[in-house]
Amino acid sequence: MGPGNQDCMPRPVGTPGVSTLCPTLPWMKTSAGANAVTGHYRLREDWLTFNAKTDTFTGTAPVGASSFGMTVTATDTSGLKATDSFTINVLGAPTVTQTSAETMTVGKSSSFSLPAHTFVDPQGSAMHCIAELASGGALPPWLQFNSTTLTFIGTPPTTVPASLSVEVIAKDTSGLTAADTFTIDMVGAHTTNSVGLVGVSGTTSSTVHG
Repeated sequence: MGPGNQDCMPRPVGTPGVSTLCPTLPWMKTSAGANAVTGHYRLREDWLTFNAKTDTFTGTAPVGASSFGMTVTATDTSGLKATDSFTINVLGAPTVTQTSAETMTVGKSSSFSLPAHTFVDPQGSAMHCIAELASGGALPPWLQFNSTTLTFIGTPPTTVPASLSVEVIAKDTSGLTAADTFTIDMVGAHTTNSVGLVGVSGTTSSTVHG
């Protein structure tokens, strides 16, 4: 075989030593010569798949998954091989400690704060929090939320319902989220008697039984 026709061994290109599972993982380009390259791999995780045409790993990691090693081998038509080994780190979503019911007083400025460690990110990443009604709607205008201190403050009006269901959502820098859903009970809120009094009339001294 002449010098100009010598085969070149396939070489891994651009594979990081440590990768996260959030993006896809391109691991191999073609060889330096004109020979085609085929890839061989072994998956030890049943939730992880590999597309040999696009050289891409994809999957949804289960809760509790951490990190594992991966080895990919490329073989060209001359039988020459190159192996690429790297680690896949699985990012965990923030964890949440659910909040018990809170209270606010109608007609009075009230506030409460969620505990500082309500949300914890396994990677120690920064998190941004938003608050909304559990139904997905915006908080009422009288209720404000400080995302830095996780504090709710407001003066419930007399027209407020007996309780509000609220959700606080924390998102880390990888886009993973956790939610804390709880109820705010309104002290002094007007409630309607479930048994209606129909057709009852009388003077101020009348007694109504029922």
